[in-house]
Amino acid sequence: MRAAVGRDAGARRAPEGGASGREELSVLAGGAGGQGVLSLGLALAHAAVASGRSASWLPSYGAEQRGGTATAMVVVADGEVICPYVARADVGVFLNAPSYLRFLPRVRAGGMALYDASLIGQRLDAPRIRQVGIRARELAAAAGEERAANMVLLGALLALVPVVPLTAVRRVLPLVLPDRHHHLLRINERALLAGAEAGRASAGTGAGAGRASAGAGGEAGRAGAGAAGRAGGGGDSAHGR
Repeated sequence: MRAAVGRDAGARRAPEGGASGREELSVLAGGAGGQGVLSLGLALAHAAVASGRSASWLPSYGAEQRGGTATAMVVVADGEVICPYVARADVGVFLNAPSYLRFLPRVRAGGMALYDASLIGQRLDAPRIRQVGIRARELAAAAGEERAANMVLLGALLALVPVVPLTAVRRVLPLVLPDRHHHLLRINERALLAGAEAGRASAGTGAGAGRASAGAGGEAGRAGAGAAGRAGGGGDSAHGR
């Protein structure tokens, strides 16, 4: 496992949130191997460092590269990241139903759960957590490749919780995607922008954007489908890590 990504990543024990006591955000992303969970987390961490903040990225995956459970814990902070492990996340990002069911209880009260409503049909009762469903797989397909759903959810996350600028993610995508997949950069950028529009649409139906807060969130994928369709096009497959 790799923990440190940039600036002041450390290893001391932290409070339950997983970072220092300064202005920060902890994210727990989960899905199946091959859905791009690790790439989602790595893109967020690199973008934070590129924006002058500190970040840690702690990936975990099963014995099977594809099909097994994969998670990525990311902590973004203004100061030192004391511990990369996220016991209770400010935001959970879930790309499939098993991860949603398993990790939703690890989202703190007052936090937010962002999930792919294309694959997760039944929402659990968690009144103290804001839940936002984005039809990420459908938006990604409209952008050129359904496996770019990870970038759709990352775009939605940054629209709802603008911890780093969306432009920073676009700048670091070449660092996240292997060289052999650089021909997929445009597709990933389109998916990112479609997700951001869907996230902004969902903010109008819930408690609003900003730091993760409790409230009602709804499925926003259909609201952003028009933008994804306009931006979408053909392309090669995006292979997630």
